Amino acid sequence: MLFRSKDLVKPTYRETLQALKGKKVGVVVVGASNEFHARLHFTDEGMPATAVTYVSLGLPNSMLLGLEKGTVDAVEFYGSAQDIAVAKGLGVIVSDTRKPSGPQNPVPKNFQAIAPVSLVWAAQESFIQKNPEAVVNFQNAMTDASAWARDPANRSKLYELMKDQFVVPADVPGADKVYRESIDTYAGMTSAAVSRDAVKAYVDFTVAARELKTPVAVDDLLWEGRK
Repeated sequence: MLFRSKDLVKPTYRETLQALKGKKVGVVVVGASNEFHARLHFTDEGMPATAVTYVSLGLPNSMLLGLEKGTVDAVEFYGSAQDIAVAKGLGVIVSDTRKPSGPQNPVPKNFQAIAPVSLVWAAQESFIQKNPEAVVNFQNAMTDASAWARDPANRSKLYELMKDQFVVPADVPGADKVYRESIDTYAGMTSAAVSRDAVKAYVDFTVAARELKTPVAVDDLLWEGRK
């Protein structure tokens, strides 16, 4: 979550959240999972999620505009737009769910549990059963790609490859530094080894965020051919 005004950033995380009472928080769409994420910051601290008003802003570029125009006082960001917002002086990240939780970066418990599986690959069971070799090849390729991206020795090449995927506007102060540090953040998050506990937490989190009524068993989601 990134707060637009530095005046809202208080000595403690909880005090910062309290300073937002009665103010507006931008989310992708009201009623969708991004709003659910924003609410967790408050409910994890024992505060009512309704302490603030949630405003639909859409995609990250719209969130940046909302911060610039003062339409909202804070946003629940995702992706690298939050790094751009900080570089432009629009606010301060007070809880970065991309990074480990600690005294300087308090992360809600739910986010801590699901962090290792913020991105997963999925396929229909029928496809997996009919194409086991293709699935194994894909798994091996992604494992190799993850290891390659994590390796600092490949970082210069990764910066080059991602230029077309992630663009930091030239008018952003220190644009190249923002670009590289953002790539470093996400490269450091890649991993081929994910615990079942993390997958279980991710499933529980998704069920709650989507308010699904059907229970989901982790074993039904994991491919038996995994290594």
